[in-house]
Amino acid sequence: MRIIDSDTFFAFLIEEISAGKTVTIRAKGTSMLPFIHENDILQLVPLCKTELKKMDIILFKYKDSYLLHRIVKKNNEILLLQGDAVAKHTEKIKIENAVALLQQIKRKNGKTIKCKSLKWRLLSYLWYILLPFRSLLLKVYKKIILYESK
Repeated sequence: MRIIDSDTFFAFLIEEISAGKTVTIRAKGTSMLPFIHENDILQLVPLCKTELKKMDIILFKYKDSYLLHRIVKKNNEILLLQGDAVAKHTEKIKIENAVALLQQIKRKNGKTIKCKSLKWRLLSYLWYILLPFRSLLLKVYKKIILYESK
C-alpha cells in the first residue's frame, strides 16, 4: 500500500469529481457519528450547487482542510455545516467550496445506505431536531457500541 499526503489525495479526488466521476473513500474520524462510522466506505458524486438541500452531507474545503459534514442551513451562496457528533461548532462556507455530495455509505457488515432514501432523510431531520440532547445521546450510543464490541 502506498501512502500519499492529503494535498495530493484531495487534488486527485477533486480532479475525478470535476470530470463527473464517482469517487469512493474510507471515512476517517468520528465527527459524523452516529450516521457515519470510522472506516465506512463513502461514495461521493459530483454535486449541483443549486440543488443542494438542508441535511445533505457534502465534502467541502474549510480553511486548509477538507471535511465531510451536513448542511444545516443554506442561504443563497452561503452554507452552514455541522458534524453530526458536534453539538455547538459549525462551519460557514461559500457554496463554491462545496466539492462533492455523499450518495451512499457501505458499512463493515456489507449494508448499503442510500443517502437520498426517505428513511435516511427522516432520521437526519430527527437527529437535527434532537440537537439540544446530542451530547447525551452520543454518550449512550458510544457505550452501547463499546458494549456490543466486547
